[in-house]
Amino acid sequence: DRITVIPVSRVLGAMAVQGKDQVTSRPQAMEVAEIVGADAILVFAVTEYDAFDPPRIGITAQLFGVAPVGRMTGPSGDANAQEGRLLAQTQRVFSGANAEVVQEIKSYAALRDGDESPYGWRRYVVSQQYFMRYCCHATIRSLLSGDRFAVVARGPGSGR
Repeated sequence: DRITVIPVSRVLGAMAVQGKDQVTSRPQAMEVAEIVGADAILVFAVTEYDAFDPPRIGITAQLFGVAPVGRMTGPSGDANAQEGRLLAQTQRVFSGANAEVVQEIKSYAALRDGDESPYGWRRYVVSQQYFMRYCCHATIRSLLSGDRFAVVARGPGSGR
């Protein structure tokens, strides 16, 4: 409810202005966010990919952003709301052969269109596109909820 997604084409345009086709650093990520007027930016990387049944996809994701004013402090304790920081990150390998992933896919399909296909919930493991859609959804959910797959960055001195 509190998130507005900026079209990918605007983000790609901002990266083109930088002469880049990928985000390679926190400062660059924050520069792209600033160009498109975003408070945060989500950077994904596919770390492994096997499309054959059962599919397998490794995803690493980092959420960079600016903490609300008054909540971010530098090492000296001075507020520095303009500097972006890593807010959360996650890394996970999704395998269609893993029972836990299959159960998550069944739940995901039940809330969507799992019954509209002759494959039922298996649509999300037999289709590369649908499996990737599920994996991206699960990754974003993990980042935003701080569940066990995500590492939520804390302020200075937290040990993380």
